[in-house]
Amino acid sequence: MLIMVDNANNIYFAEKFKLEPARATILLSYPSLAWSPKILYGIFVDSFSICGSRAKAYIMIVGLMQCAAALSIAIF
Repeated sequence: MLIMVDNANNIYFAEKFKLEPARATILLSYPSLAWSPKILYGIFVDSFSICGSRAKAYIMIVGLMQCAAALSIAIF
């Protein structure tokens, strides 16, 4: 079922924005890049704190990274 949704996204990007399916897949993968190295984030969060908070600050940082990735998709 997930493959069908992914294919629908690729087709939508190909038709709407005149993109090739490979380029659409690359653009759709950008937002997930911020969440990919979860193990490294976990080790880093457990070792260091920002302003006395462990997880909250890092969740906000990763959320901002994801917003930046979404903006890069919107710009390009």
